[in-house]
Amino acid sequence: MTKQRFQQHHQRVAEYFNTLAAKHGYQYRANDYGQEISQRTKYQVMSEIGNLDGRSILDVGCGLAQFYDYLTREQGLQVRYVGIDISPRIVRLALEHHPGLDIRLGDVLNTPLDGPFEYVFANGLFYIDYNHTFVQALIHKVYELCGDGACISTTSSYAPVKHEGEHYSDPAAFFRLCKKLTPRVVLRHDYTAHDFTAYLYRGPFPY
Repeated sequence: MTKQRFQQHHQRVAEYFNTLAAKHGYQYRANDYGQEISQRTKYQVMSEIGNLDGRSILDVGCGLAQFYDYLTREQGLQVRYVGIDISPRIVRLALEHHPGLDIRLGDVLNTPLDGPFEYVFANGLFYIDYNHTFVQALIHKVYELCGDGACISTTSSYAPVKHEGEHYSDPAAFFRLCKKLTPRVVLRHDYTAHDFTAYLYRGPFPY
């Protein structure tokens, strides 16, 4: 993918989420979930990467920062949170509901970030049909920024229903990419039929 093509895709995704935020406001549909339970299930799986209490967290593609709400309000955790998202309207809305929280506008590949963060989360970043080079670069960047572990969630090529123009990752190929970075990888395809989550650890498995 050329730099110009990436920027065009980047703009398309930003505009799409700007539209969702304008239409739905501060609710799960602005994060493009069809049901609130789907969002909550994803957050639960993400949070199971390890003990996050007292840890520093980078949430890439943070949307409305509702993963922060899940961790702090539902699980009662204390976290040092930084969120980053490419949608200006989403970021503004997230900041309105989280005054003082560190939420930034930008993309993770081109925005300087003070790291490492103990845990880095990337949820739904491969939103349109990005090519293999971009997917690989993003996995590398997310893992580069983590101190203890990285969590990446994406849509699966095993999804029973697919939509034209969206990106679907082959779980086996994705696993092989992750294994090039660390021997400690967990791939979870057990919580929904249409996507999966990978945990990448720098140290021993936390269980």
